[in-house]
Amino acid sequence: MINSVDPEARESYSYYWGVLPQFRGTHLAIRLATTYLDQVAREDFSSTQAEAASDSPNSIYQRLGFDVAQVAIEMEWPSFGAESGQQLSEPPVRRVELEEFLQHSAGLRKKPLCWVQRPNTLRNAARFLRFACCDTASAAYQVGSDENVIIDLQFDPADQRAATALITHLASEAFPRRCKISSVQENSTLHRLLLELGFITTKEATCLLLDLDRWRARALRRASSASA
Repeated sequence: MINSVDPEARESYSYYWGVLPQFRGTHLAIRLATTYLDQVAREDFSSTQAEAASDSPNSIYQRLGFDVAQVAIEMEWPSFGAESGQQLSEPPVRRVELEEFLQHSAGLRKKPLCWVQRPNTLRNAARFLRFACCDTASAAYQVGSDENVIIDLQFDPADQRAATALITHLASEAFPRRCKISSVQENSTLHRLLLELGFITTKEATCLLLDLDRWRARALRRASSASA
């Protein structure tokens, strides 16, 4: 089980649970998760988050008390090519450093849909990322050998031209590799814009949230029942 914590925000996140096939059905996953949740609850964290792919056993999260917060979508622009004529020169796109990106996007940033969009996480991962701005739009993205992945895109919904120019620029920069964007909120302004640009959905995940105050209350009830 791999987890991450943000002590300043008093929030935590589970990246991965894995149990070898020969140990499945033994409640090992539940015991791992319970140990982790008991620890962050003792350390006075306020909540913990997780994501479950469509083929994941969501029943485990439900048994632990997680609530479904929203749906996160990964989208890809598979048909984009340098020859498509969709490259935009205005407004101009410029590369920036992390802190300028965070300052540029601060006024537009709401509660992150995904853990990787948190400022503290972006700071920790900055050496693996690139950052770009275009008027009122800004993006953090990762460059890979076969694809570029936009992990955080912030823009003014009233200025979709800037967002379109930035997305198109990054797709052009990725060509002939794929250009993807992760953690898009379902039915959001960004989701609708990406559909208009020709992006297609490649993955869906359920964003889950557990209130640790509620978990602490459950733990107290379990302890009282055990001692009775």
